[in-house]
Amino acid sequence: MATDGGRMYARIKAAVARAEVERKGARQSAAQKQRAAMGRPPRGVRATGYTLDGELIPAKADAVRAIFEAFAAGSSLRAIAAALDGAWQAVLIECKRPMIQRLPTGITPMPTRSGRPWNPSTVTTILRNPRYAGWSMLDGTIVRDGGGRPVAGQWRPIVSDTLWLEVQRRLDDPARKSNRNGTDRRHLGSGLYRCGVCGQRVKAHNTRYRCAGHVMRSRSRVDRYVLDVVHERLSRPDLANLLPTTDESEATQMQQEIERQRGRILRARADYSAELIDGLMSKEIKLEAEAKIDRLEAERLSLSGSSTAFPVFAADDPVHAFSSADLATVQAVIDTLCTVHLHLASRGRKVFDPESVEIQPRVASAAHRTIDRATSV
Repeated sequence: MATDGGRMYARIKAAVARAEVERKGARQSAAQKQRAAMGRPPRGVRATGYTLDGELIPAKADAVRAIFEAFAAGSSLRAIAAALDGAWQAVLIECKRPMIQRLPTGITPMPTRSGRPWNPSTVTTILRNPRYAGWSMLDGTIVRDGGGRPVAGQWRPIVSDTLWLEVQRRLDDPARKSNRNGTDRRHLGSGLYRCGVCGQRVKAHNTRYRCAGHVMRSRSRVDRYVLDVVHERLSRPDLANLLPTTDESEATQMQQEIERQRGRILRARADYSAELIDGLMSKEIKLEAEAKIDRLEAERLSLSGSSTAFPVFAADDPVHAFSSADLATVQAVIDTLCTVHLHLASRGRKVFDPESVEIQPRVASAAHRTIDRATSV
């Protein structure tokens, strides 16, 4: 390195070494893409519930399935994480190899591979993984074949594709907002009730709900009134009329349209091979068709009747199920049954005025256009 020739030689060696690193990385990336396209289990860190070869670990697979079912039923990410650190901790122990070797000494095993407790982020990582629905994944996205269909993995799925898509829909729901203190809402009407003036969702502030510049109402009084109304509605014999149903004809039409879009992708590939269209047009057709397929699959899922509120509606005693449900499920039930708008209270009145809380049903039969109060406030 003392001469210019020595420094040049060192730079050449460094460039060659860098090229080898890049070439190795390219080969590894190509191999990963090939494995994903074939539906083979990816190399590297295994998914919880599976062995490195893609075989199921029954007890852990049951726990993973419980995570999906709990979230789809309305449980919050934080509540699921707390359960994983509690009842399911012994089942989902994920120890590093050195820790496994030290287990005979009596050292307490770690709840996760990192040794840290479960948190909403680690739960979300599991819920977002399409491998649990039996689909191949690469770089965080589902691998699709030439027809736009998800590539099936060479392993047994832990959850159904319908459940996985339902979970994604709830994760993506803009109404499921987080706040500065965590992902769990702490007040019934926060993000649920709407301002009677502008229609925006109100926020909880101390002991009140408010929409800046429009309304400010007592939380406890409004919540008590809304819960009384919903309890009365859940006790009615016509509750079954509100249960979501599946429109078979519409679902069939959607499936036919999905197949048509997949056919467009195949035809575009054939036309490109025959040099009838260029690569840019083929790509545009593929992207447009895939976008329509994703939208149609989401709409088809919405017809299935699966929702956070469904366990309450399907219960033998909906009122009891509603009363014992967590906050997320209670909010989902209210949001399914009705909309709640808060209006200004009459000045000078200390008595709660039910007329200032407008509750309108989302679904009503001809005989029930409004939700009536059966008891006085």
